[in-house]
Amino acid sequence: MCEVILRKLEKSDVNLILNWENNTDNWEISDNDSPYSFEDIEELISSMNYHKGTTQMRFIIVFDGANVGAIDLFDIDYKEHTAYIGILIADLEYRRRGFGLSAIQLIENEAFSIGVSVVKAKIHSSNESSKQLFKKAGFEKSSCEKSINTKNHDYLDTEIFHKWVKK
Repeated sequence: MCEVILRKLEKSDVNLILNWENNTDNWEISDNDSPYSFEDIEELISSMNYHKGTTQMRFIIVFDGANVGAIDLFDIDYKEHTAYIGILIADLEYRRRGFGLSAIQLIENEAFSIGVSVVKAKIHSSNESSKQLFKKAGFEKSSCEKSINTKNHDYLDTEIFHKWVKK
């Protein structure tokens, strides 16, 4: 397993996040269907809070000084003690090297620290790499639902995985 760190978003990350978010190769896995503006990303970064009460937290995944991707806790529900995890290892050269697994383990600690007991991931059924990653991290498939394919506006099967987090 690789040793990675998670760092909070900074104002200087606008162009980095803009490039990742507007890369159309990433849109299907993120359910995005249109580009973001510079101002959209600035607003996202300025709205990020990293404490209990926020509904989304995004961190940059860093390895050896390189920004390799991002990981989010989103749809944080304090009443139900749940949150979803979204992860992107941005460049192909960094994929399948253990960064994702390390980042998931680190974000679980963040989730626990704000009172989240169960983390979930929504993964398109065709995304075998992500399914394997989350299974390796100890997640179990709990249900399926339909989602919209942003490329052709057809329906996709989406699998929901979950894991109880503990310290």
